[in-house]
Amino acid sequence: MQADTIVIHCAPTLAGMKTAALFSAPFASAETLKEEIRSFNRMFRDKGIRWMILGYTLHRALIYVYRPKRWSRDLQQVCTAELLEEYGYDPLDPGMCLAKLAGKMRSIREGNDFPHEIGCFLGYPPEDVRCFIRRDRPCLFQGLWQVYSDVETAKETFRRYRLCTACYLKHLQAGRSLYDLVVAEV
Repeated sequence: MQADTIVIHCAPTLAGMKTAALFSAPFASAETLKEEIRSFNRMFRDKGIRWMILGYTLHRALIYVYRPKRWSRDLQQVCTAELLEEYGYDPLDPGMCLAKLAGKMRSIREGNDFPHEIGCFLGYPPEDVRCFIRRDRPCLFQGLWQVYSDVETAKETFRRYRLCTACYLKHLQAGRSLYDLVVAEV
């Protein structure tokens, strides 16, 4: 995977501002990709970042990059936990939640619906995720996700994420390594 592709899609997560990121990456062989993911997991373990393949299409893989400690904290939010319970997840078991999500992503190819609760796994506000799924309110603003509640906070978050990505790209182009750009989890 190209470092600039990773930064474009994951900079706020790498910076510790966001729980997780999701992106699609091309691959030549599943085994080569799995080894690359294992290598990234070894490399970034001390920084508190994990990599996971959520699914495949013919020539692309869906890569989930996340901060396990932050993901566990997100699950402790009552709104997030309640929403995920509605969709069959056990918020007391973060690992099981990820395994269940990966299973749901794989089942899309069998005609099952897309698991829109994935927004909770990406650190989106649970109220926005709930409204997106239920479509019971009009969308008030659209950015990195559809916003149904706190528009001003969302706009500021989107602005900060854009600035972070631009800054990370600038540092990457100046020769900083991807490893050096990742902020270690405290």
